[in-house]
Amino acid sequence: MKKNTSAGRANRFPLLRPSQCRLNGGRLEFFYGQVVSDPLRSSAYRVKQRTLPPYRPSKRLLPAFLRLEGQCDEAIRAFAERFGPLSGPDSGENSESVERWRRAIEVGCCVVRVSDCHRKSLRADPRDVEAMTRWCKLPLKSLKSQLVRKVLLAMSVGNWLDGAARPMCRWIGGTLVVELQATCLMGALGQQLVERIGGKAGKPARLRCQNCGKDFTPERTTQIRCRSCIGRGFRQRDAMRALRSRRLPNSV
Repeated sequence: MKKNTSAGRANRFPLLRPSQCRLNGGRLEFFYGQVVSDPLRSSAYRVKQRTLPPYRPSKRLLPAFLRLEGQCDEAIRAFAERFGPLSGPDSGENSESVERWRRAIEVGCCVVRVSDCHRKSLRADPRDVEAMTRWCKLPLKSLKSQLVRKVLLAMSVGNWLDGAARPMCRWIGGTLVVELQATCLMGALGQQLVERIGGKAGKPARLRCQNCGKDFTPERTTQIRCRSCIGRGFRQRDAMRALRSRRLPNSV
């Protein structure tokens, strides 16, 4: 069985998906296991929508979302029916405008393109800069310095995650780690957007190894030992000690 990706591990709780999504006058209407009418049939006809199981976003979520740039409304509706609304059902809104989806798609593509230009030390497209400044509500109109680029990228991702993710604290070994927990589709996309532009979402920067005491950069959210200690068999030794300690009271 294939292991979960880092994006899937960062979002520990699954997201809800609608049983149906309809396009009505420039708005996307979501239904969650409700009894709704079918406009293609008679007014007396009713159909009960089944509740679909929740899902955990994979690493292919953000590329599929960015590919919606320039697509028709039906493509956006199909994506929304598969992955749910941007704000989630807990927001109390059962419908979202297509214009909001197009704005989020545009900003996501602009952030990725500007970050690629920043990484290669190239000049960004002024149209991408203008879209990001409108998203952040800033008067900036150019990205002449790398510092301004980094600030604009950070503010764009921060506005993206505002209200879409919440902090979650948990212990990894002897270190208290604060992670971002996505509460809706917008938060899951924001986590993958952070990883896409070169950051880390859901992973601590440095941890202290339980065996040798040296600082290391974890490759997994559950890693508590450095790579050298893992290769020397300390994990198997500690597992056998824990197993013997559990069996000891029963053997007396």
